[in-house]
Amino acid sequence: MHDGLSQSLFSVSLGLELCKKQVLRDPVAVSGRLAGLQDQLNQGMAELRRVIYDLRPMNLQALGLRGSVDMWVNEATAGRGITGKLEIVGVERTLSPSAEACLYRVAKEAVSNSVRHSGAHRLGVQIEYADCAIVLTITDDGTGFLAEEADRKALPGTGMGLRSMRERMAAAGGTLSVTSAPGEGTVVRAELPMEAAR
Repeated sequence: MHDGLSQSLFSVSLGLELCKKQVLRDPVAVSGRLAGLQDQLNQGMAELRRVIYDLRPMNLQALGLRGSVDMWVNEATAGRGITGKLEIVGVERTLSPSAEACLYRVAKEAVSNSVRHSGAHRLGVQIEYADCAIVLTITDDGTGFLAEEADRKALPGTGMGLRSMRERMAAAGGTLSVTSAPGEGTVVRAELPMEAAR
C-alpha cells in the first residue's frame, strides 16, 4: 500500500511540475492534464481513507454490527466504480461481542475481496436475523471464479481469503459456503446458529 500510494503521489507531483512549465504555452492541454491529476488524487485519498479505517479497530460496541458493516461497505466501495448496499432482514437482536466480531470480520473480508478482485458493479450485503440463526450473505455481479479451485490453492495459516473466513466461522460454531462460477458472480453465505451468537 505504502509503495502504491507513494508512487501515485510522486506521479501527481511530476504532473503538476509539468503543468507549471506548460501553462502559458498550452493552457487547454494543461487543463485536461489537471483533470486527470485530480482523479488520481481522489483515488489516492479514497485508498488512504480505507487504510486508516482498516488500521483503526472498529468499535462494534458503539456502532453495532449493522453500523460497522454499513460503514465498511461505504468505505470499501468509495471511488471504486462499484455500488454497495446493506440490507437487514428480520428483527435485529443483541449478539455476543465475539459473534459480532466474527460476522463483521467475515463481511469485511468478503466485501474487500469482491471490491478488489471481482470486477463487479453491484455488491449486496444482507444480515438476516432468522429464528434459529444469523445469516450473513454477500453477493456480487462480478466475473466469478472456480470456488473449489481457489479453496484448494489457499495456504493453511495464511489468514487470507476463503480459508480464513471458513476457519473463523467454524471456530465460532458456524458455517460458510461460497457459490461462484466464471461469469456468474459470487455469493458468500455465513450462518451462525443463534445459540452460538448469544
